[in-house]
Amino acid sequence: MLDRFFGLSEHGTNVRTELLAGLTTFLTMAYIIFVQPAVLSGRMFGIRPEIMDFQSVTVATCVSAAVASAIMALYARYPIAQAPGMGENFFFVFSAVPAAAALVAREIAAGRLQPGEVEPWRIALGVVFISGVLFLLLSLFGVREMLMEAISPSMRNGIAVGIGLFIAFIGLQNANLVLKDPGTAVRLNCQFLSPDLIVFFFGLLLTAGLQALRVRGSVLWGIVAATLLAVGLKFVLPLLPYPAGSLKTIEEQMPGSGLGLSLETSWTTQPGSQPVVVTITPAAPLESPRKLTIELLLRRRGKVVDDAAGYDHRVAQEVTVAAGRFPAHALVSVPELADAGEYAVNVLEEGQPRLEWSRPWTAVPQLPALVTQSMLMQRFSLADRLFSPRPSMEATFLKMDLIRACHWTMIPFIVIFLFMVVFDTLGTLTGVSERAGLIRDNRLPRVRQAFMSDALGTVVGAACGTSTVTSFIESAAGVEQGGRTGLMALSTAVLFLVALFFGPIIAMVGSYPPITAPALVIIGSLMMQGVGKIDLNNFAEAIPAYLVVIGIPLTYSIADGLALGFISYPVVKLIAGQGRDVKWLMYVMAAVLVVYFVAIRAQTG
Repeated sequence: MLDRFFGLSEHGTNVRTELLAGLTTFLTMAYIIFVQPAVLSGRMFGIRPEIMDFQSVTVATCVSAAVASAIMALYARYPIAQAPGMGENFFFVFSAVPAAAALVAREIAAGRLQPGEVEPWRIALGVVFISGVLFLLLSLFGVREMLMEAISPSMRNGIAVGIGLFIAFIGLQNANLVLKDPGTAVRLNCQFLSPDLIVFFFGLLLTAGLQALRVRGSVLWGIVAATLLAVGLKFVLPLLPYPAGSLKTIEEQMPGSGLGLSLETSWTTQPGSQPVVVTITPAAPLESPRKLTIELLLRRRGKVVDDAAGYDHRVAQEVTVAAGRFPAHALVSVPELADAGEYAVNVLEEGQPRLEWSRPWTAVPQLPALVTQSMLMQRFSLADRLFSPRPSMEATFLKMDLIRACHWTMIPFIVIFLFMVVFDTLGTLTGVSERAGLIRDNRLPRVRQAFMSDALGTVVGAACGTSTVTSFIESAAGVEQGGRTGLMALSTAVLFLVALFFGPIIAMVGSYPPITAPALVIIGSLMMQGVGKIDLNNFAEAIPAYLVVIGIPLTYSIADGLALGFISYPVVKLIAGQGRDVKWLMYVMAAVLVVYFVAIRAQTG
């Protein structure tokens, strides 16, 4: 039955080959299970509170990938698996969600919404859902050919390259290799012995080497290896013998209520041998003085606290910022730190507690600052179990806000999502089908079903609670393994469902960005292959594409980078006397994006 339905014999394959090809495809694209929830929740970027619920996005990622791949397998019968796309997920977080947040803020200011009534990500999901429905309609009525022809090949490849640079740049930042700098915007982190950089470089070099050897699943194996190293370092680093002169540091930065509060101290021998430096910094010169009382509470490590008095020592210091003055400093001698295992911070103003400056019980550092201040020690949470008993996507399922997604300020994002999924699908279908030898007489059989499968995947993904679902170019790995039919994609779909029950492991990996950062850098490098397809000999094609390539990472916004290129393209072509080469739809896109800059970006900053 499988042979007859999928045409195994016709394509010179068999069930075993297709299943192995499906496993290969899953291994090459399974990184999305770790990366997608980390991106959409904001954990990858240290965003708190989370944008979307991590666990729900994890389930939505697996379910949407499984359903979409199954549709492609059973309806289009192509050896192409689907999942939430890289690039689209970053556009969702860094462009669509901020625009939706600005819309919500305006609605609240106008009295049409109550604070907390609508979360911005729900509007962004509605945008993705509508773009999927439009893609479905275009697939049904054959309009997709017109859209495909509207953007030149140079611009299409420029978009891919720009997104690749953006993804790689984010990966370098997530690894703490590239740091923010007030003078130069960014700088290199030279602390190469940091646990975070050790994990990152290990994962990056291993993944790059495996990729160069064409090992299937190199990205996933890199993630697995980096995870094992991170777990090992988490256990081993506290047990290592450090030199007596190793610097230990307490550093708390606490902004709130127009003032920034910091507490810093360090020592090389005994805790408390150096005073704690208390600094209060106003955002602007104060019109009247403000006085804070800072309390350091100390206790033995692991002591159970039953009430507010459950501490061993209390050290208080009053610090006043005079009117018209900037930072106020104070030194606090805390020799009791020598016998303390944990400390907490309470702040009061005029006798009233200020919770935004308070800090819970935290271990007094027993390790060098390079270790204690690393993300490995501060953010990496080990899984307490292997399996997830009841995976749920209740927090995101059918939570789209379709009404506000149709607001005129969100229209450009619908259009951009639509273009991104159209060209992702076109490129993947063409590339994978060419490798699989499925193209006949320069035509792709069942192309309409393939496009409709992709469109249905996006609709299903948005309904589940994730960003655009699209065909994965990693399916080519399964094709190279011998996959030629939809059975390959169906086996990949089943493996995504199996992955649902390993939620704790996925959450552990997602809690520590240096593990997945190498995957972002490698994926970004793979997307650079489009550089050679940009027509560099025609400046009217090359310059707009170049603006897209540099605009996306330098503006830290896919939408703004695309806008720079799409607006400049018809203008440059007209000046160069090549206006007839520009499709009318490109002029419409340029006009829409001018409105986006003037009416949206000008308002949101």
